[in-house]
Amino acid sequence: MEQTQASIRRRKPQPKPKWPKVLIASIVLIILAIWIIVGYAYINNTYEIDLVLNGDSEIVLEFGETYSEPGATAVSYGTHVNKKHQPCDVQIKGTVDATKLGSYTIEYRAVCGEITKTMKRTVTVVDTVPPQITLVSDPEHFTFPNQAYEEEGFSATDNYDGDLTAQVSATEKDGKVIYTVSDSSGNEVTIERQIRYDDPVAPELTLKGNTSVTITEGNKWTDPGYTASDNVDGDLTSQVTVSGKVDYQKPGTYK
Repeated sequence: MEQTQASIRRRKPQPKPKWPKVLIASIVLIILAIWIIVGYAYINNTYEIDLVLNGDSEIVLEFGETYSEPGATAVSYGTHVNKKHQPCDVQIKGTVDATKLGSYTIEYRAVCGEITKTMKRTVTVVDTVPPQITLVSDPEHFTFPNQAYEEEGFSATDNYDGDLTAQVSATEKDGKVIYTVSDSSGNEVTIERQIRYDDPVAPELTLKGNTSVTITEGNKWTDPGYTASDNVDGDLTSQVTVSGKVDYQKPGTYK
């Protein structure tokens, strides 16, 4: 009994394990780190808007066409938290008058809470269509050779400027008439008319003196002469040919 008690007194107490403290400290550090990360994320988090135009930012519209607004879409998101995209309302400001040439600005404003973002689109109304020239043609009309063409008529219209007939220039060259006109946008058109030359009018032959002459047998007859002229060729007297003869010593009728 004495030995057993002595043995017990001589035994050293066992040390307590340290792992619970280490585990608790680790958990505390992890929680603290999470709080620091979360706090940093919230403190430094910002909200942004992604605004995207439907279609091109610059649109060219032909005069007279109808402008159809393509619109825009917008979403908001956080840079660190709340990263899920949320739709935003988009307000559109500005109009396009396709009946007037020029540039128009359409503004898009996205609103999400207290943040906004704007973008702009430029719509340019242009006139690229050239004028039209219409020629008046008479199927019986002709021009005498070597003479100037007598205008049959024409008209010119433009989709933007309207009547341009007074601004048409007509130039006669190499048997053609060349018509040219430009509108206020610089669009030009040129067409040609082929001149139809003809000369249905015969020359005029004029005899000098009477067409019927009576002479006495034995008296020699002398031709009093003639002239010939043409509406195109002018004097043709030298080109007149004369046939027939008069036998003044023999009575009779001669041509």
